[in-house]
Amino acid sequence: MRGPDRPPELKDLDARLKQARGEDRPPAPPPATRGVAEGLRLSLELAAAVAVGVGIGWFLDRWLATSPLFLLVFLALGLAAGLRNVYQAADRLSAKNTAREEPAGQDDDGARPRPRVETGERRRGRGKA
Repeated sequence: MRGPDRPPELKDLDARLKQARGEDRPPAPPPATRGVAEGLRLSLELAAAVAVGVGIGWFLDRWLATSPLFLLVFLALGLAAGLRNVYQAADRLSAKNTAREEPAGQDDDGARPRPRVETGERRRGRGKA
């Protein structure tokens, strides 16, 4: 069954196998591009939270005729929420990058590592280092 008279199922078998293996996927972006994208995402999260806070404060001030009171309160709340979101997202990115850099199954001395369990207090900086 070699030659041009092969059935159509065999002609595109290689293409289907490549597609099933994922060889037709575009390559992942280089690390520098990934870092720029993560930085833009973090800055947009902060800007969006502040914009939502300012928008809510402005609307309440116009509706209740309380000049800059709610604008300032919701600006502060939006800024706090944005900073909290950026901190949490940066913490997740840092943990993902750290896990990617560590070799699987071994520490620096070649021994198998102990499971790493972080309590909430240690992560927040209140526990032993």
